[in-house]
Amino acid sequence: MHEPIFQTVFPRVSEEEQRLFELLKKAYIDARFKEYSITKDELERLAERVIKLRNLTEEVCKKKIESFIAKADDEHKDII
Repeated sequence: MHEPIFQTVFPRVSEEEQRLFELLKKAYIDARFKEYSITKDELERLAERVIKLRNLTEEVCKKKIESFIAKADDEHKDII
């Protein structure tokens, strides 16, 4: 499922936004298997975006679950 709203977290329209996105991607792999360093400022900026991403994910998932419930309710009404 591709939700365009997720692109608002890391729009990557500037070099700095692209750099931060790449830093986050590297963190996923390099922090486990290689040496990885990040400044306090970078960490704080990424943390803000990750929190926003988590909140958007929760919102999108709740809406999707609600749509499944509504669909199941509609299908159940047809049976009765």
